[in-house]
Amino acid sequence: MCGIFGILRAKPTNISISFAEKLSSQMHHRGPNATGFYGYHIESQKSFLQPSVPYDAEWNVFFLFKRLSIQDLNPRGNQPMQSSDGRYTLIFNGEIYNFRTIRKQLEQKGIVFHTNCDTEVLLQYLIHVGTDHLQELEGMFAFAFWDREKNTCVLARDPFGIKPLYFFHHQGVFAFSSIISCLLELPECRRKIDLQQSINYILRFDRGYGSRTMLQDIHRVPPGHQVTLQIKDHSIDFQDRYYFKWKPTDEKVDDFDFCVKKTRQLLEESIEKHLISDVPVCFNCSGGVDSSALIGIASRSHSNLTAFCYQADDPRIDESGYAECVTRHCKIQLVKVLIPPTDVEKDFDTYLTKQEEPFGSASNYVDYKVFEAQRKAGFTVSLNGQGGDEMFAGYLEFAGNAFKSALSDGQWKRAFSLFVKSSEKKRLGALAIDEFLKKFPTLRLGFRKAVRTKYSLVGFNHKAIAKYLLLPPMVNTLRAALTQALLMTSIPPILSSNDKNAMAFSMENRVPFLWDPLVQFSHMLPESYLISNDGWMKFILRKAIEDIIPKEIAWRKDKIGYAPTEALWLLKNKKFFTHLLESKTFEQIPDIQVEEVRCAWKTICNRNEVDGWKSDIFWRYLCLIRWIELFRMEF
Repeated sequence: MCGIFGILRAKPTNISISFAEKLSSQMHHRGPNATGFYGYHIESQKSFLQPSVPYDAEWNVFFLFKRLSIQDLNPRGNQPMQSSDGRYTLIFNGEIYNFRTIRKQLEQKGIVFHTNCDTEVLLQYLIHVGTDHLQELEGMFAFAFWDREKNTCVLARDPFGIKPLYFFHHQGVFAFSSIISCLLELPECRRKIDLQQSINYILRFDRGYGSRTMLQDIHRVPPGHQVTLQIKDHSIDFQDRYYFKWKPTDEKVDDFDFCVKKTRQLLEESIEKHLISDVPVCFNCSGGVDSSALIGIASRSHSNLTAFCYQADDPRIDESGYAECVTRHCKIQLVKVLIPPTDVEKDFDTYLTKQEEPFGSASNYVDYKVFEAQRKAGFTVSLNGQGGDEMFAGYLEFAGNAFKSALSDGQWKRAFSLFVKSSEKKRLGALAIDEFLKKFPTLRLGFRKAVRTKYSLVGFNHKAIAKYLLLPPMVNTLRAALTQALLMTSIPPILSSNDKNAMAFSMENRVPFLWDPLVQFSHMLPESYLISNDGWMKFILRKAIEDIIPKEIAWRKDKIGYAPTEALWLLKNKKFFTHLLESKTFEQIPDIQVEEVRCAWKTICNRNEVDGWKSDIFWRYLCLIRWIELFRMEF
């Protein structure tokens, strides 16, 4: 929805008009509709709250807000927003979907509201209910809440990391921002690469778990975390806590029919909340189960809907036919987005600049182009199906976790059925042996060493891999694997990338699956409801929506998901990419066998073909090299 930035300094420091304007320009794409600034000097208690910085002066606290107007377009909803007595100041990026319910509760306490926006509701909630009850907020958010009487600032981020929030902390300086680029403008912030993260990115697509980013000096507030800062004694006290908790339920989760109806009901409620907007809304449609479920439900109560899909230039991976099947069935308009290979070179620098970190694969770029098409068509809000796979077990790897869960719980019949129905029997067989050897640690360790996967990545040896590879904690059960994917490994980086893709065109990306009541309920479901005994992934979700979308979509077994013709794009732009691989920048990256990579690339160019398993690693090398150059990074 917006962009936020703030600096807290133990000792007041000059904030010049030119510096403020530069930050505002850096973040303009996140909020082109309005700009607001706030400054506060602790000793003199002087402050300002204006659409521009009035003069060069020293401040302990400085906030910048950029607004993308989505709800209540009236200027009264502009930020920073202050309490009537000036004690509290809020800057907030996101949407609170239960703000109407919260507003009624606050009005019953005698609190009077002056706008119809969720920002004012959040401000009054934090003032009168407090910052210890953030789990009651349903939505996507990143905010900063300043109390000038206590000299404290509370930062918080939604449980799943839908909205970004980065920070820089060095001695008596703490700065936070929706984008990395603003933090890089601070004189104290070094442009130093986190080497382990950069190599790990090449190995595993991964840009960091928890608070780590690709830069040594810049971190992110992890999803579901609250940071409390206090300026005192010429320093800034920093406290971090994880506020998100899985809530117990008294629902009848052992009743399959009830759970099917409840899943449908919660999904319907979430979609209605996510469709609330004072600007045009559209849908992303991959042709898969998740995005089709959203479109199917929304089309039953809303007319004149529009969906966008990517049309790949390779029929083997093109899903636009599935998207067309869904939209025709639901009687809504479909716009197909074609991406000429020549666009890749043309957009490469701009896209990397907006992403601010190297991106995992060309599928991220596909999302970027779809959002571009949506904005050109006049839309400001886009709904998509992210989160469905991590909530309802949509990835094939989760079948292995379900198999191990069944073995561990002694559910032999279920384990046997999953094995027979699986298309990856060798993998499940290895998991079975591993489970039986758990009482014999030495034998188990030897078995794991014997069957472990060898990395065959161009430019790396196994010593380098062992030195840099960061892996998430091992999990055995399906429930633990889903939780890890949802809160740590899969969803947060995907959401971060897509938020930047959408905001590059001043659009808001909404994810109805990641509505807290729906996520909480899915977490309580028995594993057999998620992956059936006969191997159906996302079984309960398919049952919940099979009557509103075409059967061939509801019960699709294959999964592609915006797969681009990555290898073709590399070859069509090989002159540009060859220049990057031949650059001095590439040679600066430690522990990479540069000549091996260059030789492999020359072979590919001469043959004019790229092996599927190699195209993604070359893509990541190229992204990393150009990112280092564009952002002037140093090792």
